[in-house]
Amino acid sequence: ILLLSTSTTYSQSGTCKATLQVEKNRFTKSTKSEGTSYNLQISNTGTANTNYTLSASNVNNNCSNNDGSSNSSNVNLNISFSDTNQNSITEISLSPGETTTFLVIVKVPMGTSVNKWNCTEITASSTSCTSYKVSTVLHTLISDPNLD
Repeated sequence: ILLLSTSTTYSQSGTCKATLQVEKNRFTKSTKSEGTSYNLQISNTGTANTNYTLSASNVNNNCSNNDGSSNSSNVNLNISFSDTNQNSITEISLSPGETTTFLVIVKVPMGTSVNKWNCTEITASSTSCTSYKVSTVLHTLISDPNLD
């Protein structure tokens, strides 16, 4: 009897890699009540086709406001995602070496205090490699529309 044993080791080290960055490094914006948007680029720098699920979290307690003010009075904003054609998205599929741009849409809830900051972490989580994700933090100041 001849027994042949083969074992396969799967490594995610090169398979799932990505970068997530804000176009022109514009991590900070000021907006009035109508809201704003950020252009982000995600690149698949890994070796396999990968789907990335997009999510947003208010991380007001864990960030520093750009003007040095306390984050204790930061506000929560409503965040959604769209492609460059304004179609709502929650996931992006990329081939190895591919880069695409998507929009983070920021909406200011009615009644939100002005002259307050928000910090939102944008995360792209791989559906192929469950523990792999990339993220960046956006800083948005709600400006006073009466100070134009």
